[in-house]
Amino acid sequence: MTTTRIPHDLSEFDRILVEHLSEHVTAEREMIELYDALGQDDHPYVAFIARLIGDDEARHHRLFTEWIETIAALAELRDPDDGIPHVDYQPVDLETVAMVERLLEFEQKDLGEAKKLRQELKSVRTSTLWGVLVELVIADTKKHIKLLKFLRDRLNERSDHGLLR
Repeated sequence: MTTTRIPHDLSEFDRILVEHLSEHVTAEREMIELYDALGQDDHPYVAFIARLIGDDEARHHRLFTEWIETIAALAELRDPDDGIPHVDYQPVDLETVAMVERLLEFEQKDLGEAKKLRQELKSVRTSTLWGVLVELVIADTKKHIKLLKFLRDRLNERSDHGLLR
């Protein structure tokens, strides 16, 4: 992703946020390189864990870079090229609302199943990676639920304003 030129006329809030995000992106580059190096370790489980974390860090790096681009684009009154979309109030299909509800139900059920699996793996949690992997699945599923609830709430706001099709 290309470096974004940051406008000089940002609000104080946006300037502080961009500084924080930029510092994080800069520091994260070194960490990503270290995770990449550790991902080549001779011990397969060490390399596996390093690659899992490195993938997350690379995604965070992209997210923060897109966030910076979004702030710059808003300050310049333009659409961001590679930024984070804003929450709009355009009409939304009932199908979309139904899909979000269905996905939320699935993720909530999946969370319960993952928690059961965690219990079943107690006896091997220190001799295998399985226990920690289930913990990652649980954390990801909780993240999915949080995102879907946010989405559901935003979509429900449309129904309050008659913006469902």
